[in-house]
Amino acid sequence: MDTAFEGEKFAVIGESRGSYHAMGLAHTRPNDILGMMLIVADAMPGTSANWRPQHQTLVEIPEEWVASASPEARARFSRLVVQRPDILEKIENTKVSASKLVDPHLAERIRDNFNFSFELSKPACRFERPCLIVNGRQDAMAGYQDMMDGLERYPRATLAVLDCAGHSLAWEQPELFNALTVNWLQRMRT
Repeated sequence: MDTAFEGEKFAVIGESRGSYHAMGLAHTRPNDILGMMLIVADAMPGTSANWRPQHQTLVEIPEEWVASASPEARARFSRLVVQRPDILEKIENTKVSASKLVDPHLAERIRDNFNFSFELSKPACRFERPCLIVNGRQDAMAGYQDMMDGLERYPRATLAVLDCAGHSLAWEQPELFNALTVNWLQRMRT
């Protein structure tokens, strides 16, 4: 990993568990990273918060619209805060087909072996480049409190906790998500 992108500047984006990896890169290679975006970030290393809201669906579609979807798509769809036909179609076309390609043994090896050893409590662990941290207010999987607790480590961060959004916030609140992303990209240019 130390030689990957050697001499190159790049931005890093992590979603869910990938946010941990993005934070690790930002803290181990801060001079190489132009900016960092964390989407539905969870369990920031070094924090003790473990609060998660209870699942709730705030926008539902009629059950008969969901009846023709695959059982896996219906199960994933039931965990959404905002349920719309276009999101159900995206789940069916992307998540369901991608889940069939997952190698569970490889996923376990990555989860168990791809960790960073850094202490976020040290002053050197501040990351002073443009950051965007976007979490869902109703995200029962990741919550948002961990990111609020660690915000001081990122003095150039925008933290957005979106209402009517859970762990699929980019699909549930696309206009807000896109606007925040464009702002982050612009901040990296200046």
